[in-house]
Amino acid sequence: MEKKIKFNYVDIIIAVLVVAVFAFAYKFINKSFTTTTDMPDVTFTVEVKGVPDDYAERFAVGDKIRDAVKGGTLGVVTAVESVPATDLGTDDINGRWVISEYEGQEDAYITVKGKPTAYGANIVIGQQEIKVGNLIHIKNAGAVGRGYIVKMNVEGESTND
Repeated sequence: MEKKIKFNYVDIIIAVLVVAVFAFAYKFINKSFTTTTDMPDVTFTVEVKGVPDDYAERFAVGDKIRDAVKGGTLGVVTAVESVPATDLGTDDINGRWVISEYEGQEDAYITVKGKPTAYGANIVIGQQEIKVGNLIHIKNAGAVGRGYIVKMNVEGESTND
């Protein structure tokens, strides 16, 4: 004897809910983390503070930059700038803020252009998430440094500079 499978309205509601959950999860995952070969280039600037005077000279346009901690390739140097090292402090006697310069030190700004490995809600180059304010460790053949991403631009998007 064969048993017939009977479906009732509760079974149908459960099946529809399961399909809806899977459809929502698929749409959410694809929206927030897209990996394609046609991603725009991302340019970002790393501020490395309080380094020796000759630090910026160790970076040249065209140098390949890697993540010094995670090891992924971040991109190629497109610009290097150095300014005298400064720090913001307080003058407790007069009750005001002062900017102090340090002899023998500089603040270096290294601009890197790279191709994201993931692009969407988060931009990832190599294994490093690229966002303004993120601490990043960089290295090339002649120098290592750590600093914060202070500027970022995605090719083809407008900026508010």
